[in-house]
Amino acid sequence: MLEARGAAVKSATLGFASLRVEDAIMPTAKISYRKREWVVRSGMTVRAAIEKAGLDPYSVLPLRGKKLINDQTIIQPDDHIRLVNVISGG
Repeated sequence: MLEARGAAVKSATLGFASLRVEDAIMPTAKISYRKREWVVRSGMTVRAAIEKAGLDPYSVLPLRGKKLINDQTIIQPDDHIRLVNVISGG
């Protein structure tokens, strides 16, 4: 189940095949991009979460708070990872 909706921020679940009782107590974190937000399982890499959200890992940069992190960073419980566009020009 992966679904993100526009204007109002809605949550989607990534990394769960189906919601079970033991999944409800598993630590989770959030990733957000523009006005979309996903709930992900902690313990996965930022890159895996980006790919599960259907985004290109080369087109976004992950931030934890105001600090840039790399895509191999392990997501911790209750993290909020914000994704921002990569901008280049010349």
